[in-house]
Amino acid sequence: MVVSRTCQTIGVVCGLMLAAWPSQAVDLGVQLAQQARPSARVYTEPSVIYSGRPFQLKFEASGGDIEFPSLPQIDGLTIDLRQRPSASNQISIINGRTRVRIEERGYKATASRAGEVMIPPLEFTIDGEPVHSAAVTLTVKDPPQRGAAPGGRPVREDYLFIQLVVDKSVAFQGEPVLMKQQVWQLDGWRAGFGGWRGMDRQPATEGFYSAGLENREGTGTLNGYKYKVTEFVSILYPTRAGELEVGSWHWEGYANVPTGQSRSSIFRRSQRLEFVLDTPPWPITVKPLPDGPPDFGGAVGQYTLDATLERTTALQGVPLDLYVTISGDGNPAAVVKPSFDVPEWAYFSEPELTSKELTAQDGLALGVSKRFAYTVTPLDVGSVTLGPITFTSFNPVRGVYETATAGPYEITVRKSAEDDQPFLLSPGLPGEERAVDIIGQDIGSLMTRPPGLRADESFAAAAPLAFLLPIVLYAGLTVYASRRRRFTQDTGFARAYHAKSVAAKRLKHLTSSEDPSEALCGILTDCVRDLFDVEAAGLTSADVEKILREKGVAAENRDNLLTILRRCERARYASQELSREERSALIHGTETAVAQLDEAVKGRGKA
Repeated sequence: MVVSRTCQTIGVVCGLMLAAWPSQAVDLGVQLAQQARPSARVYTEPSVIYSGRPFQLKFEASGGDIEFPSLPQIDGLTIDLRQRPSASNQISIINGRTRVRIEERGYKATASRAGEVMIPPLEFTIDGEPVHSAAVTLTVKDPPQRGAAPGGRPVREDYLFIQLVVDKSVAFQGEPVLMKQQVWQLDGWRAGFGGWRGMDRQPATEGFYSAGLENREGTGTLNGYKYKVTEFVSILYPTRAGELEVGSWHWEGYANVPTGQSRSSIFRRSQRLEFVLDTPPWPITVKPLPDGPPDFGGAVGQYTLDATLERTTALQGVPLDLYVTISGDGNPAAVVKPSFDVPEWAYFSEPELTSKELTAQDGLALGVSKRFAYTVTPLDVGSVTLGPITFTSFNPVRGVYETATAGPYEITVRKSAEDDQPFLLSPGLPGEERAVDIIGQDIGSLMTRPPGLRADESFAAAAPLAFLLPIVLYAGLTVYASRRRRFTQDTGFARAYHAKSVAAKRLKHLTSSEDPSEALCGILTDCVRDLFDVEAAGLTSADVEKILREKGVAAENRDNLLTILRRCERARYASQELSREERSALIHGTETAVAQLDEAVKGRGKA
């Protein structure tokens, strides 16, 4: 009886299992089909996203032949395309037969702001068919505020951050603007830093001349924490008026941060924190300069002028030195020669220029001092006046033009002592040619009985020469006197005549110059001014090209000079230090260019 009931029960169970089998088989087939169906999705790691913190944006697809979509432009999201995406592949086998391929790609991304960021559906191509991912809405949070309670454990934002510090929001055109780019790294807490590519995107400075100064290492304290501060310092000079902007500074790096609570534990584990940092842009309103005086050369800043004359008594034809020093905090390239009327009573050489940086209290070189050394050779005798010597600049603090003045100087020029003696030749000749003096009248003869007189055998041959000598000397003296008068009366002729030799003399001293690019610019522009008697301050390569074209200088004689001048300007405005090879090549090229231009001009009868 019991056995019979047991058999009946087993039969009922078997019958129920047989009845249910078809539906279970159908459900399993549906599941296999669903798992084998191509699919695509977009997600993030980690799931919680903070603005300014890098995260992984993941693209995943399953199927056979998979093509990923092009990366879209997503408002509020920056996807780093400089690095190759991470990739992974895996194959799942279902029911021993169905093979499903799953492929994934990950990109480093950064959200620029807090709020919601929408990623639209993206189209994948899987096995030749389009497959769309679902739209994803990312909720981006503001990162925790920097600066936990003193003595507390730092948050991520305390370990590493950057600052862009600009000292002005309103400036005049040409006024120096100080820019500091600072990287702050937490000192202590056993954190390590490095590996950044941070200087690959400098702030955009369109509309400025940028002069890099130096990189400095220092320390700082913020919110109770001590930091190591690396600072990159530049000076910007606005070149035009209007609304300008110092662009955002992009910087990247990492910090290895201990994960344990104890700072001193030698068994601590560390976590690598990657930072993708951007500073906000800095707007600057640039005001135009008011109309200035004719001698304004472009210097904007606060300047002083000092002049020293070697002495106020001089001898005719004996040179004396004049030193003029201009110092200030503006653009060094805008400091041009001082202004004064070149007198007719003397010959003035082109100045030799030396310059040095002016250092502020914090050690930054925020200015320049330029010394112009002139050689003054008096040509006339009597009481003469030199100066006044002036330099005009625009003071941005006061908003006015200022003219610094030195002199005038009263100079007494005495006749040379040698001029009191009689000469056989004109006293205007150089000293080497004034060697034949008349013998004094008080010298008597030492011969008590002269010998017999006889004709000199060489007299007959020398007679024609003695007859022609006065004529030759007179003609030579006439030409010399005429040429000397032209030198004293025609300053343009004198400048053009000496232009090449003055440039050659300045080039010899160029190796000691602290700023060879600026010195070469000065030599070339001064040579052009002297050759063509042009009175203009602060010539640029464009000005020089215009002058050479107007004067009819052939292209082969001007192109080499202009190429050198533009290279020196680029080095000067970009604060690039010339290598020894570049300096040597530019000096040699300048010698050649000056010689070619001098020959071309004088060959046309300009001198």
